Amino acid sequence: MKKILILAILAVCLSIALYTVSENDYPWKSAHDNGVETFKQWQLLHGKLYLSPEEQTYRLRIFLERLDFIRSHNSQQGITYTQGLNFFSDMTHEEFITKFTGDLSHDEFKQLGNSDDQSPRQTPLQDGIDWTAKGAVNPVQNQGKCGSCWSFAATASFETAYFKKYHTLMKFSEQAGVDCDTHSDGCNGGSALGAMNFQKE
Repeated sequence: MKKILILAILAVCLSIALYTVSENDYPWKSAHDNGVETFKQWQLLHGKLYLSPEEQTYRLRIFLERLDFIRSHNSQQGITYTQGLNFFSDMTHEEFITKFTGDLSHDEFKQLGNSDDQSPRQTPLQDGIDWTAKGAVNPVQNQGKCGSCWSFAATASFETAYFKKYHTLMKFSEQAGVDCDTHSDGCNGGSALGAMNFQKE
């Protein structure tokens, strides 16, 4: 009974949060082709709740800019790919880079892929390989608010390397790296190369 009551309260709160945004509140709504309604549906799909009306308005404005950009791109002739909304569509590019990507300027990243063996290849390289189509890559995951992209990067690399050797796609644990890797700092950041070296130890 308690669970049902809690779920009912959460549903009411979610409804209130989603419908505090009215299209009439935004003079630019006509230029966004019902973007506010799209925003409401997107919030519901991704469980997005904001702490204040100001935050809601700020995120809506970013979302509408993203939506316009996506629609503009997808309407072009001759494009080779299409874009869409995702969990991050209420974030600025700068926010996303700060929260969800690592710093690739370190010398250790510049050394990745280098080899002491500089002998020429016996067979030419292909123009491209889609490892996803070959079944060598697990689905995209969400690290949440934990700054552990370094562990996700290292783990995904090991999964694909394992696939290439044994022809079986395994799911390894990013959490193990976060908890156990003494070269890095858990949710406060780390090094993908350090995580790889830790796994080899």
